[in-house]
Amino acid sequence: MNTFGKNTTATATTMATSTSSSSNVVTTIAKPAISTVSAFDKQIQKWIELDNKLKKINSEIKTTREMKNDLEASIMDVVNNKKLLNTSISTMDGRLRFIETKTSNPLSLTFIEQCLHEIIPNSSQVQHILKYIKDKREIKINPEIKRYYNS
Repeated sequence: MNTFGKNTTATATTMATSTSSSSNVVTTIAKPAISTVSAFDKQIQKWIELDNKLKKINSEIKTTREMKNDLEASIMDVVNNKKLLNTSISTMDGRLRFIETKTSNPLSLTFIEQCLHEIIPNSSQVQHILKYIKDKREIKINPEIKRYYNS
């Protein structure tokens, strides 16, 4: 089984060897069998096709979201002017309710540092606490394919 979970039989594997002239380092690169490369090429082509499709869909979503947000701002102006906050409107598939929601900003290290300086006068203690927080953060490494476009 190869990396992609498909059975492939490698009838011949060729080796390419190169020697650097500035040092005595020998690099050996194993070239996979042609059937594996062909399947790999097809997977790359499919990935690029799906990436292009997602890019187009995300662009459409962004445009639609901007139009919706513009309409929402306009509608909420009318709601506020006519004092319709906390009222509902029936629709064919449910209802719309005009409400206000509260959201908090995320906890940034800058904000945490500002708050710590307000309650701890010793700057070195604040820096020690911040370093501890930074060092304790979990780091997760995710493998991914990063696409770069030619300019």
